[in-house]
Amino acid sequence: MKNFLIIFYDDNNHHIISSIKTTLDNNSLNYDLYERTNLKKELFLKRDCIIVIGGDGTFLRTSHFVKNIPMIGINSNPKKKEGFLMHGNVDYFKIIIESIVKNNYGMRKLIRLRCKINDKEIEDIALNDFYIGPKTPYYLYNYDIKIGNIKELQRSSGILVSTPAGTTAWINSAGGVKMNLDSTKYQYLIREPYTGNLMNKYKLKNGILNKNQKITLFSRCDSGIVVADSVSCEYNLKKGDKVEISVSKDYLNYVDIS
Repeated sequence: MKNFLIIFYDDNNHHIISSIKTTLDNNSLNYDLYERTNLKKELFLKRDCIIVIGGDGTFLRTSHFVKNIPMIGINSNPKKKEGFLMHGNVDYFKIIIESIVKNNYGMRKLIRLRCKINDKEIEDIALNDFYIGPKTPYYLYNYDIKIGNIKELQRSSGILVSTPAGTTAWINSAGGVKMNLDSTKYQYLIREPYTGNLMNKYKLKNGILNKNQKITLFSRCDSGIVVADSVSCEYNLKKGDKVEISVSKDYLNYVDIS
């Protein structure tokens, strides 16, 4: 028997949750419901599918706890929530559940990014992006960045490193380019690079990298942070800390309900 976990954002979604529960009950499926602020690893053990109700923020937060389990996104309010990852809606949900019960549904494997700080991998895997930069938004961040054989000193408002899924979000607003969702490449962009008289022109300002390439950064100040998907905790960086971003081996199994 299928065992589902439903994660929701408590934003007056009770009618949606009630409809989804009815569909699951009618199909004799086991399920548990949890609000997104109460997530922990133990909840995700022995689950066949994760259903997320809300917007992209809820989906991204949930994805940090998921490795091989398929995920479905249900946009709780399409008129108010972006929901790029939330292609489902309640009306279509019955059809999707029937397809899952029959093991007859499409699956897309979305790449995610991992981050190491001083060679130790952090727990959060980014489905959208990593931000590395100053904790205080109006400060400049000093660092050395290295990609391949090129290494240079930079000052900027920080760095965005994004998956294809994330290129419709923050990095796109910052001047990046959209990528095919199924691509195995990823993208980086330097935010507001400082190029005053004391700094040379940068070679590493933006670009698309292959999945076997990595970005390495060395912090030159004590006020830096790393954040995954804008929803993780802030990982603090001190002067001399090393940050490494690369493609994770743990892809996200995204149920295709388009």
